Amino acid sequence: MINTDENCGGCNFSCLNDRRGSGSLKWDYWKERGRSESLIPMWVADTDFKTCSRITKDIIDTANHAIYGYSEPKDDYFSVLQKWHYDRYGLTVEKDYWVQTPGLVFALAHFVRALTQENDAVLICNPVYYPFSEVVVENNRKLVVAPLNYDKKSGEYSLDYAAIEAKIKENAVKLWFFCSPHNPVGRVWTKEELKKVGEIAKKHGVFIVSDEIHCDIVYSERKHTVFWCADESFADFSAVMTSRGKSFNIAGLQIGEVFIKDKAVREKFKQEIVKSGYSQRNIFGLIGTRAAYLAGADYLDELVPYLQKTRDYLTAFIKSELPKFKASPVQGTYLSWVNMSAVTDNHTELKAFVEDKAGLWLDSGTMFGKSGAGFERINFAA
Repeated sequence: MINTDENCGGCNFSCLNDRRGSGSLKWDYWKERGRSESLIPMWVADTDFKTCSRITKDIIDTANHAIYGYSEPKDDYFSVLQKWHYDRYGLTVEKDYWVQTPGLVFALAHFVRALTQENDAVLICNPVYYPFSEVVVENNRKLVVAPLNYDKKSGEYSLDYAAIEAKIKENAVKLWFFCSPHNPVGRVWTKEELKKVGEIAKKHGVFIVSDEIHCDIVYSERKHTVFWCADESFADFSAVMTSRGKSFNIAGLQIGEVFIKDKAVREKFKQEIVKSGYSQRNIFGLIGTRAAYLAGADYLDELVPYLQKTRDYLTAFIKSELPKFKASPVQGTYLSWVNMSAVTDNHTELKAFVEDKAGLWLDSGTMFGKSGAGFERINFAA
């Protein structure tokens, strides 16, 4: 039923695709979210590109089979997953380490419940993807924030190791949600930076969950290092989460891959999944994600340079036409983090400026924490 010899090259990312009327969160839910239909939506982090043709073909073949019963990934799924991570990142993944989830936010919440008790402290580094804080607070854990350092001149962010270590000691932090590449500030952490992160966590007995969902979207001046590849000992006290959802615009297929070496942690995590009532994966998610691993390399190798050109265009436009604004250097992801505080750092006033004057629907910086005041996140994968 499933083809095995077709690759996904020759993609036309400049083609205009009308997503209106498709149930798209980005394009169709302006009314429900209190926006005007006239706004250009550049907020939620999916792309406006058609996915790899092989993914579409395999899903259509499955649909034509017309039986959509309970499904599980077979051995060949793990084989292509394993090959993808080794070929692209030098990461060797053992099958025992692997747990599938219907997404990575789902996984974050289950790590909270598996590894902490109520009122235990969980660390994040703001500004950061807002579900990091939501799953902590909604599960009655203590949210501890060690903000990233921001260089106003360059717009670049860095980790504040002293603040991180102080927060860990002051709050007896048990769990650290780490974003790599970082959403929304666009940093791709170096191997040396990751080593410092791991050394701090090891020293204080903190378990790290490294969210690497954007790992495939990294530009030519940087290279993504999987957290486990920074130092092989880091796998003993951390988990790596990834997905092809961002890379191939298949987030709606809801497949996340979680790698956990520590058997005791892995069993606790899996038990929380059992408690939630989740068992078999979505058949189309399995088929589509397998196709991405098997035949998506060419698609991705064309997508990233295209996005890099778009990034460069946007950065140059802001510099020349909006000189009072400051775009942080985007080393990875397709999200630009722009300091617009020259207009105002008041959330309500900035929202009005962006929507009423610019005609854009963006993600407000305050969604990503207090340190995001005066910023807006722009999705340029359009």
